[in-house]
Amino acid sequence: MEKNFKELAQETKARLRKRGEYGSSSDLYVNEEAGVAVIGIQTSGSGYGHDTIYVLRKEGGLVKVLDENFRSGRMFPTDILEDGTGFKYTIKDESGEFHDKEYKF
Repeated sequence: MEKNFKELAQETKARLRKRGEYGSSSDLYVNEEAGVAVIGIQTSGSGYGHDTIYVLRKEGGLVKVLDENFRSGRMFPTDILEDGTGFKYTIKDESGEFHDKEYKF
């Protein structure tokens, strides 16, 4: 039986999820109509964080679009655009300020 796109996105997120020294977290946003999923992986280690945002397309596969190391900041997706042309994400900078951003494909 063929998997639907949401199941494929969930399996892809599970494969990408890493274990940091102090744990990890992940986010998943799926727009089945547009055939696009956004996957955020955040890992924590001693004195650093490594955050990556991937885009999975039904037609086109998986692409790493943002990849950052932070001393005390974070980066994570917060939503996928309704029309599937991009996603919203937030960066918490080193001073603790939050910055909402948008990434367009």
